[in-house]
Amino acid sequence: MALINKALLAKYSPLPINYNFDEIMLYQPISIAIWVRPLLGDEFTDALEYQVDNNKVSEENSTLMTTGGLLQYLSYAMVYEGLPFVFAHFSEVGITLPDVETSKSVDLKELNYIQDHLRRTLEFLKDSVLKFLCEHQDSFPMFDPSCKCPCCDSCCGTGS
Repeated sequence: MALINKALLAKYSPLPINYNFDEIMLYQPISIAIWVRPLLGDEFTDALEYQVDNNKVSEENSTLMTTGGLLQYLSYAMVYEGLPFVFAHFSEVGITLPDVETSKSVDLKELNYIQDHLRRTLEFLKDSVLKFLCEHQDSFPMFDPSCKCPCCDSCCGTGS
């Protein structure tokens, strides 16, 4: 099941347009499991995946994915989850760094900076998606904001 294709990943991720997006597409299932399911819940995520797979995305869910920021959130999650494996090459001889004469790979300190930045961006995007869902909760009956909505007191009384 897929919520995003390569064209949308190219549009919403921080990667350059000429990047090999096949490399990052591999991390969609784990990104959905780690980042999207806990946010939306299993029922809502399953329904969304079904709609996308069958090319029958409701207008509300389409808006959530674009204006609501879910596609950008998922794109950043996929980059975040794939980063260690893009940084290093895993093979039968062990884990190695790319050895390219025309460019220099980032070092571990620089990689940690990139990873930290992606994580901060993910947390911001998560809050943005939650805020959108809370502000439009009548359109998303499968979303239960009661335990995760930080955005407004009016929707669940747990906001800040």
